[in-house]
Amino acid sequence: MYVQTTYLNRTYLSALYQLMGVFPDNIPHHLDYEKYQICKEDYLSLFQRRQIDCKDKCLQHFLIHQVNATHDFLLHVDDENCPRFSLVKDIMKDSAHYKNITSWFLDNLGPRVRDITKWSNITIPKILVNVCGYLQWAHQDKLELNFDYTNEDLKHCHAVGDSKLYFKSYGANETWILGSFEFLKQLQEFIHILDHNEKSQNQIFWQKYFNMHFHQNLPKDKVPLFPKFIHYAAHAETLSLFTEGLGMHSPKRAQPGSALFIEFYRGDDAQSYVRFFIKNENEAEQFIKPSWQKNDKATTQELYDYILSIIYQRAHDENFIEKQCENLNYDIEQHSIYSPEKALNELIQEYQLYPNSYQSLHAQNIQEQRIRHDL
Repeated sequence: MYVQTTYLNRTYLSALYQLMGVFPDNIPHHLDYEKYQICKEDYLSLFQRRQIDCKDKCLQHFLIHQVNATHDFLLHVDDENCPRFSLVKDIMKDSAHYKNITSWFLDNLGPRVRDITKWSNITIPKILVNVCGYLQWAHQDKLELNFDYTNEDLKHCHAVGDSKLYFKSYGANETWILGSFEFLKQLQEFIHILDHNEKSQNQIFWQKYFNMHFHQNLPKDKVPLFPKFIHYAAHAETLSLFTEGLGMHSPKRAQPGSALFIEFYRGDDAQSYVRFFIKNENEAEQFIKPSWQKNDKATTQELYDYILSIIYQRAHDENFIEKQCENLNYDIEQHSIYSPEKALNELIQEYQLYPNSYQSLHAQNIQEQRIRHDL
């Protein structure tokens, strides 16, 4: 088993807690006990409690590997380590394409939000997005607000928040390619290992991180086996980039605590297949069928060919994305752009937004205010 997380503590702890639950006969490193004070947690197994003070020759340690943010182009491509990623997002955010989407929400939701909040300056998309974001988190944390809102308001606000995914992920192909490139290349390498018995030591994108961390825990004369289970702990934004890259387009953001499972398996016909599941918090796993999958089952060769078709043969250099991130030559007119009209319609359908009835509700509120004023 191999576990890798981003540099942030929350992803490290997420991976650690999951491992502690799945493998009660394994223990965290004693430094984890001390740094995160997990010895106080009531969900530790009896074995883990007994091993808390173990600092030397401990049995069955968890090995979780974190990558410095500056060099993590697998799980954490962001504005800081990839200037091109930041540039493309900024261009898309300021584009007429994205403004077409936000204008619709400002026209259809803006009047209603001004009514319920009594805040008249909600006149630009940015303020509407911020107010909606506040409303969502307040609802999730069961905070009491000084105004009332309906489920319809909440539904519209979720859609407003999801509209940001257009400039952050799928509006420009370049965004999700940068964010998912090394992950997709690794999947191709896994197929080489599983289907063609190629050595994992020869797979450059896999070894780039695995070599960096895992080898230091083994004797020099021992060659590490390719793990049967690989767990990557990243952020919801990264998961959205990965699913977009895998041909699983969704106008909705990945939820906090959600997970993507990719399972490689051998069928009765001795052919190798791959299947995908999405697991959201407190929900059952859902089977996901990518856009490129033709039949009920997807072969690993289909996945390999699909990845090849979208990122082609341009990366035999493990530092390709790192170099590409420094390339600030980007012209929106020269690249594929996702239709904003299609993106908006997807959100309307996904949340079953009915602009005409919503405008009627707004008009009714105005009429009620006038009646109260007349009285």
